[in-house]
Amino acid sequence: NGLILISFAAIVMALYVAQSKRERFLHDLYRVSPGMTRAEVEAIMSKYDRSEGQPGVEQSIFRHALSGSRSADFGVVTYENKRVTTVEFLAD
Repeated sequence: NGLILISFAAIVMALYVAQSKRERFLHDLYRVSPGMTRAEVEAIMSKYDRSEGQPGVEQSIFRHALSGSRSADFGVVTYENKRVTTVEFLAD
């Protein structure tokens, strides 16, 4: 039993480590759901670059990379009354 548990843990760790930064970004972005507060979103997405959306639109725009491959991927979170209404992934 102990060997099975250790093997399972090793496989899970290998899969997590093998994820690219983009895959981790997508995993985190898709944890954001309608109804969440901005503070909840920030807690999940704090490790990524963030900017504001268009003037007059309550949005946070997240990026997992500022240069290199897939640097034009964006996660767009739109709010209304300080709550998430939509979550979009705009691929490079």
